[in-house]
Amino acid sequence: MVVNGWTLLFHEAIIGQVKNLADAYERARIGDPKGFRSNANIKLLAALAKLVLEIIPGDPSRPEYRQGNTLGGEYRHAAGAIPTRCSDVCSRPGIRRTTGLPS
Repeated sequence: MVVNGWTLLFHEAIIGQVKNLADAYERARIGDPKGFRSNANIKLLAALAKLVLEIIPGDPSRPEYRQGNTLGGEYRHAAGAIPTRCSDVCSRPGIRRTTGLPS
């Protein structure tokens, strides 16, 4: 799936959880057609979909996504550390920009 020029890849565990939420959506919709949108699973599915399909692909470099020292000092974000060429990023496994950057 491509959103805003980014190819979105999902881990099997995430796909399974989203399927569970989709099943919960159907059960809630059938069980309470008027009030199903107040169900916690429905709210979680809607929030997750908005984050994954709109907000994060819209600006994946937002400061709140940075992990600080979580991965160790050598991986900490620093000013000017964002690669300027697609080849710097696209060579990493699982990361692929489909449009908009020079190759």
